[in-house]
Amino acid sequence: MLQEFYEEHVDEGFTVITALHSTSTTSQLAAWVEEFSSTHPVLGDFDSEVYEQYRMDEFRPQYVLFDRDMTVLHIIIDTPDLVLATTLSAL
Repeated sequence: MLQEFYEEHVDEGFTVITALHSTSTTSQLAAWVEEFSSTHPVLGDFDSEVYEQYRMDEFRPQYVLFDRDMTVLHIIIDTPDLVLATTLSAL
């Protein structure tokens, strides 16, 4: 879903960055990129710094949407793709 959004909107100035804290090596990160055919930027959050910065209480945000000034617009917590699709289509 995020890959498709990226491909559709990259020419409009949107970007998608995936931060993976579930990987611990660059080879695992590369395997994830290959498995999901990602062409958008993917960050290896090996020390979970990004994860710790944006998680809320006991929940792990799955998606954090920022504006161009890096202000958090919306945090979607462990949600089905339909809610993400609805949120992205509203941008």
